[in-house]
Amino acid sequence: MGLERSEIQEVKQVIGEKAEPRILANSVPKAGTHLLEKCLSLFPGLSDSGIHVDMNLSPEALRETLGKIESGLFVSGHLPGSRFCIRLLQELGFKTFLIIRDPRDVAVSHFHYVTKSTYHRLHDYYTRLPDDDVRLMASIRGFEEKLTEKRRIGRHDIKEFFRIFEPWFGEDINYVVRFEALVGPKGGGSRDAQIQEIKRMAEHLDVNMSLAEIEDMAGGIFDQEAATFRKGMIGDWQNHFTSEHTRAFKEVAGQLLIELGYEKDFDW
Repeated sequence: MGLERSEIQEVKQVIGEKAEPRILANSVPKAGTHLLEKCLSLFPGLSDSGIHVDMNLSPEALRETLGKIESGLFVSGHLPGSRFCIRLLQELGFKTFLIIRDPRDVAVSHFHYVTKSTYHRLHDYYTRLPDDDVRLMASIRGFEEKLTEKRRIGRHDIKEFFRIFEPWFGEDINYVVRFEALVGPKGGGSRDAQIQEIKRMAEHLDVNMSLAEIEDMAGGIFDQEAATFRKGMIGDWQNHFTSEHTRAFKEVAGQLLIELGYEKDFDW
């Protein structure tokens, strides 16, 4: 009989071979979750655990779930940068990646996704809105709707949607991945930026890879078969924003774009 994965890991530690880390593939929702997962799955020694965690889990459930992730596996998630989450991942010895994307493209991807996803908690609200322009505005400005005396639904505006993930920036265990760099030429980016981003990810993982290996990886990252794939393109917001959307976005999150490096000023 063959050894179980946990037994193999113990053998590696005894003989001194470097153990694979445990990984959190974290993301701002609709910022490229599957792009990040696909990339990580192509790294040598890493596999997808098939587990997803998010902010709806209780602290106890999150600790229990993450504690079961074995070395060499990654778990996907939409985990905010709370003190608890960061300390828990540090305590459990995880390395983390957070993928971000131009918030304007995130807003566009969000309204499309919610509108077509019948199981999403906001689906009914979005489908009752008169058209896509109004739906996009809801994803920019946010909203709150009272359903009953005890139940409301809503969504943060796009700035607050991003702000809850900001504490991950600068943490030693975390590397911030740029969608625009990782997506490559098939998504409107460049091959060189994609290669460099994969190289930096490998460095965060302490994985030695040749340029030929990285180039081979890059060719398999853009996955149009992913269940939530729509376009995966840089700058798709320009096909959807009206002057009203642009004005609203500048009001709500213009400064955020500058802070994240997507614009230099408000002149766009």
